[in-house]
Amino acid sequence: DDFGGPFRESLTVLCNELQSEALDVLRPVPNAANEVGTDREKWALNPANANLPLFHFLGVLMGVALRNETVLPLDLPSGVWKFLVLQAPTAKDLERVDHLSYQAIHMLKKITTPSECEDLFGGDRIYDSFETRSLNGAVVPLLNGGAAIPGGTARIPVTFANRELFSTLALGFKMSECLLQLQALRTGLSSVVPLQYLALFTWKELELMVCGHPDVDVEVLRRHTVYENYTVNSREIRDFWEVLQGFDTSQRSLFLKFVSGRARLTVAEDVLATPLKIQRLDKPDPDKYLPLSHTCFFSLELPPYSSKQVLAERLLYAISHCQAIDIDFTTSALESRDAQGT
Repeated sequence: DDFGGPFRESLTVLCNELQSEALDVLRPVPNAANEVGTDREKWALNPANANLPLFHFLGVLMGVALRNETVLPLDLPSGVWKFLVLQAPTAKDLERVDHLSYQAIHMLKKITTPSECEDLFGGDRIYDSFETRSLNGAVVPLLNGGAAIPGGTARIPVTFANRELFSTLALGFKMSECLLQLQALRTGLSSVVPLQYLALFTWKELELMVCGHPDVDVEVLRRHTVYENYTVNSREIRDFWEVLQGFDTSQRSLFLKFVSGRARLTVAEDVLATPLKIQRLDKPDPDKYLPLSHTCFFSLELPPYSSKQVLAERLLYAISHCQAIDIDFTTSALESRDAQGT
């Protein structure tokens, strides 16, 4: 029987394409480009992409994940999840993805006297114009022909007198920049999961249900593992768990993808109805062989390597370079093919 490996693999591939330059649906957050602040691994909705059906599709994908109790390896900002559960974002959500913009807006709000403005900017002029940058780097005027200030133009300088207006307009733009894309996303999600159901959760709970934990909990995986021709006390098995525990977050994610087709574990431990199976792969001179995985069956065939170092090297190579979905590469299929070749 197939335990869903190809299905999970297809979802992982879709998410990888979405979080890339291939589709231009998501963009790295400004903190990633500027190498400052937190949440640098996040991907923001692209406000320049007017192909709203793509964002609708992403919402449908989230709904499918919820309905099937699987997870998507997505890294979306907190503001996206808050919008989905009808929770208002705050300036802190901006700081988590665009620290420099938040810092600039926050600094203007803290200036209370002309002398402070003089000390910080060397005069009354703070910026040359009422403009900011969008997530895709485009310069955006915050005033429509200067209509917000009588007799003004788009090149009105930001000064001590109008600093509060600028900071209010800049923050408002930043917080609503992706509104059309967010609405399409929520419409797609609500076509699979009713919005009233989503309102039962906090934004963080929804994120965990859709995306799971970004770090693979080795102890959870160990509790849901069975063995064939090995025991929990076998030297090779002890070495295996020590090696996996020593992997970093990305390497553990690669291992999980290698054996199951998914890059993250679900939040609910009881959803792991199918345990990981580690089978002994007996071969002459086992150090020459790589471990085999079967994503359809959530299983790993592990040769009895001569040392923990060899196991670590072979396992790391396999998870880093052998990521295609297995079709005919079970042990029995390989042995049958070898027999036909002799």
